[in-house]
Amino acid sequence: MRTTTFAELKAKQRFDPLRDDRNYAVQVHRAISWIGRAEKEEAEKDSDAEFVFYWIAFNAVYQAAFEDIPAQGIKMRTPEIDKHREYFKKLLQLDTDNTITQTTINRYSHSIRMLLLNKYIYDPFWKHHCGNPGYADWERHLESSNRRGLAALLHGDTASSLVELFKRLYTLRNQIMHGNATWNGSYNRDPVRDGAAIMRILIPTFIDIMLDHPDEIEWNPPRYIA
Repeated sequence: MRTTTFAELKAKQRFDPLRDDRNYAVQVHRAISWIGRAEKEEAEKDSDAEFVFYWIAFNAVYQAAFEDIPAQGIKMRTPEIDKHREYFKKLLQLDTDNTITQTTINRYSHSIRMLLLNKYIYDPFWKHHCGNPGYADWERHLESSNRRGLAALLHGDTASSLVELFKRLYTLRNQIMHGNATWNGSYNRDPVRDGAAIMRILIPTFIDIMLDHPDEIEWNPPRYIA
């Protein structure tokens, strides 16, 4: 059984053999601290804040375990979705008991379907809506993305399911974090609630898997020390 609460993750971290490795200890400590904050927002039924705090926890661990692609000695920024894809592949390799698929993808398949089908958290829709050139065929691309995501769900392709899911969640994250959504607003609430519910299970599970395999991940140095 996976540990998925702040208290459980914190207790597990204290007995970890790599707890004295600075890179590892700092990032895991940060991620778990945000899990604790997200749990408080769940208790207060504030889905917006809960979603944001789970996303911060997610950032803390996937950035720590992923290095930007070097080119000619200069660090190049890797697109976020490519970072997500590689991170998910690594996690699924380590997830030997298939927890991610069983507890999240299968359990929340309906919510994931609804998120995939919602055009309001599909980034090209908004680019077209705002008049950016090159996005007039957003509907065709949305249908193609949905086919990939739904086929992945149907055939148990968890990595592809996660990639398509996090494309939508990333757009939702941008809407909230960049001030393009109203706190506790009445419009388009289902994606926020569904997103928070899925992150509530996924992110602690990701961290727990990483706690089980700390020496199989190359932990990058923290970008900021505070």
